[in-house]
Order: sequence, then structure tokens, then C-alpha cells
Amino acid sequence: MKIVIVAGGTGGHLYPGIALARELQGHDILFVVRRGDLGREILRKEGLSLKEISGQGLPRSLSWRALSFPLQFARGWIESRALLREFRPDWVVGMGGYLSVPVILMARALRIPTLLHEQNVCPGLANRFLGRFAQSVAVSFSASLSRFPARKAWVSGLQIG
Repeated sequence: MKIVIVAGGTGGHLYPGIALARELQGHDILFVVRRGDLGREILRKEGLSLKEISGQGLPRSLSWRALSFPLQFARGWIESRALLREFRPDWVVGMGGYLSVPVILMARALRIPTLLHEQNVCPGLANRFLGRFAQSVAVSFSASLSRFPARKAWVSGLQIG
């Protein structure tokens, strides 16, 4: 089975993704991270395959960075399409964070099954948004279930290490 794991930005997204990749040993795993993300060195040391795409977080205030956000999102969307068409995964797993948004949305557009994983009790902005689009949502804590559509969300737990 071929699986894309979208993670990075923070260790809180990256390390659970690495733990998932370890559990899925024997499958063809490809990590997607933001271009220039520090996580790529961690993934390389782990011996995991990765591709980089454009992206940036949603600015929470008016700034020059806020003006570049639509362009970066569009680039990430286009790069996601090319990456998914080339790799042809059976599943795409979003570990949260802004980079999950274009990849999960493109996977859904291409009819590739999608899974989100929320590591925190209070879901982040990206996962709260993507919860309505993803096919399935795995949460670490039962307290998070109410934040996602009931028919999609289930408790997977969280184990790192």
C-alpha cells in the first residue's frame, strides 16, 4: 500500500507521523513537508522518503505575509496535485497544520481516501476545517470527538516512541 503522510511545521505533527510510519513498516510511505522545513532533516535521519511543497501558515493579522498567503496556498495546491498524481497513493494522512489543507483537499478532489489525525485535545484550525472533508478523523482523546462530525471521528489514541 502507498501512503502519503503530510506533517511538519512542528514536532507535534512530525513525530506522530513518524510513529505512524514505523507502524506501517513494509508499506511505501512518502512524507510531504513544507519546502525548507526543518523536519526534513529529521525525516532523512529516520530514512524516510519525503517531498517538499510550497506553503505557509494562515496569518492571523494584516501584514505583507498575509498578502502572499493566497499565492503560497495556490502553489501548494498545484504542487499537491502533481505529487499525488505521480505517487498515486492509496491513502493520504494529514497530521494537522496548514500544509495538510491543500494536500487533503486535493486528495479528496482526486478521490483518494483521506484520514486526519488530531494529536491534541483542542484541534487546531487546519484539522477543524478539514474535518468536514476528510473521510475519517482519528483523535487521541475522546474529549476531541465533539469537535468533528460524529460519523467520521474515532479514538485512536497517541503513542510516540
